[in-house]
Amino acid sequence: MTSKQERQILRAKRRGLPPEIQQIAAQRVAHRLLQEDFFRTAQRVAYYWKSDGELDPNILRERCSDSSKLWFLPRLAQDYSKTMTFAEIGSQTPLVANCFGIPEPAMGRSRSEPASSMAVILLPLVGFDRSGNRLGMGGGYYDRMLAGVPTAKAGGPVLVGLAHDCQECREIAAQPWDIKLNMIVTDSELICVRPR
Repeated sequence: MTSKQERQILRAKRRGLPPEIQQIAAQRVAHRLLQEDFFRTAQRVAYYWKSDGELDPNILRERCSDSSKLWFLPRLAQDYSKTMTFAEIGSQTPLVANCFGIPEPAMGRSRSEPASSMAVILLPLVGFDRSGNRLGMGGGYYDRMLAGVPTAKAGGPVLVGLAHDCQECREIAAQPWDIKLNMIVTDSELICVRPR
């Protein structure tokens, strides 16, 4: 099976989950992360705006609304270079749809921040395996952004994939440029992988 075929199957699985199951899964993931010291103490957290059946991290952000955490969303470069940075988002930050129709902080309303300045990065994914390999949408945005960023072991951000259980793969054929996750959190477990 090709990566494209695998993506199609996994995307159909997560899109096929009923809204109430999606909601319960997001609540369980939020609960798990809030039990973890690395997350509770993190002050700068990057997350994503869910689309296409992805697990929703906004529930986690809502549960942390009274904390001192700063939250950041991805923002695509305006020059169509397939590059991405993070931009801080607050309660008054205006959002605009990017070229994929996904909301992101409006340019000029919040500054761009590099991935290396985050403590935790919550990543969307199409599929994952227990070795920390992540199958994304195929555009390579996260891999490009994270290339050259220090590993968590070297003081860089902890990379956490959020997923539904049905997105687990036995093995993902990783490419040399693919960035491994430090952990994956699903609706039923937290999977730690070897340090990267």
